[in-house]
Amino acid sequence: YGTQNIQIRDENGNLIMTQYQIDTTKITDKERQYYYVPTLVQQKENLKRQNLKQISSFYSETNSIDKTVSLIKTEFKKGNHATYNVSENTLNMFGYNLMNSEKTEEALKIFKINTELYPEAANTYDSLGECLLKLGKTNEGIKVYKKALELNPDNENAKTIIETHS
Repeated sequence: YGTQNIQIRDENGNLIMTQYQIDTTKITDKERQYYYVPTLVQQKENLKRQNLKQISSFYSETNSIDKTVSLIKTEFKKGNHATYNVSENTLNMFGYNLMNSEKTEEALKIFKINTELYPEAANTYDSLGECLLKLGKTNEGIKVYKKALELNPDNENAKTIIETHS
């Protein structure tokens, strides 16, 4: 099916993920979909995403949240030509890593940019709300949780937080 990847070194000595060689004529994408396996195009996109640089590494190198936020905005505009992974999930995990490292003000900047880049994603607002509450910004946090609930009416966490703090 082409779903197995291996780690190799590229021409610069960096570890990258690559797909095992397969005969792409043996199984069709229709068959892949039937068995809930990503199509060849989806697999290629997943592999590309896995090999993008991590925002957390840029932050570690610069130790500047403002430079990191600026890079995120630039990379997001590049779309498929980005060098760094600025997916919603990656930014969210980075924000939580900062928050768990007691860098809550810096996490706040990451969660805010995530809501700006992915305004239809309820989870980005949920995370921003959590960060605001942790900073003692209850009114702002509740407002953001309400937005998360608006985007996803099944968000039990948002419902509970709103009820608890209202």
